[in-house]
Amino acid sequence: MGRSVAAVILGVVLWWLLFFAIGIGIGLLWPEYRDAARVMMQERAFRLFTTPMLIADFLLFAVAGMAVGWVSTRLARNTTAALVVAVLLFTYAAVQHYLLLWDQLPAWYNLIVPVVIGGFVWVGSRMTARAA
Repeated sequence: MGRSVAAVILGVVLWWLLFFAIGIGIGLLWPEYRDAARVMMQERAFRLFTTPMLIADFLLFAVAGMAVGWVSTRLARNTTAALVVAVLLFTYAAVQHYLLLWDQLPAWYNLIVPVVIGGFVWVGSRMTARAA
């Protein structure tokens, strides 16, 4: 039980760390993305994000999610912890994108983001389960 709780906590923290680390990496390679992210962080405004940038975010979420699902499952030694992380992150993203950010980002993006975030945590956990 303790391993599962630690795996959930680590999973959520690791997702945020990877989100920022990968986002910063993208910003270092793509100056316009960095500018859009800076405006987003300072003003909570998404006006500079273009469609390619939003698709890059999907890739960011997918990579972070798979890594977190893998780590959570390995630590807990079962997929339940990763499922809990997936549900927590999906719920957070759903509140953000279905309620708070709906008018600031394209509808297609808002609809898909929570599924990508939660779904790829689950995919990462399944990759670990298959390898074991």
